[in-house]
Amino acid sequence: MKKSFTLIELLVTISIVLILITVGVPIVTGPVKKEAQSQQINKAIIFIQRAQSYARNPENKDATSYSVARSGDELAIFRQVTGPTDTILEDEKLTGYKINTFTGKVQFKCFDGQYMSATPSTSATQPTIVLQTGSLKIEITFDASGQPTGRVI
Repeated sequence: MKKSFTLIELLVTISIVLILITVGVPIVTGPVKKEAQSQQINKAIIFIQRAQSYARNPENKDATSYSVARSGDELAIFRQVTGPTDTILEDEKLTGYKINTFTGKVQFKCFDGQYMSATPSTSATQPTIVLQTGSLKIEITFDASGQPTGRVI
């Protein structure tokens, strides 16, 4: 007599394996997705901190301030000097992100590279930037000292 599996036994085994896969995939991919989100938030924050670094640099004495502002649908760093126009810094755009919302003004003032602050909007709130990259939406806010923080919304 030959021993073999019945059709019901095979179907039950396949069903159990599929259930384990369905439950296990989100557990495995969750941390990977969270890491990717953290990287996108950090990329945006580092871009904003670059403007702060320009403002801190004592070699930039001819500039009065640096700001992060909208340039089309992208964020860009602008250099302000005494006069009527701002200069956009070439190669200083945050690509791959689309601006959904930009409230307030993000400006870092130069005082011999020693002081910088985020300028709040006309309301009592600090500036807020909402960026989108793919299906991920990121909100960047600023504390009273001008330090940016980000979160997924």
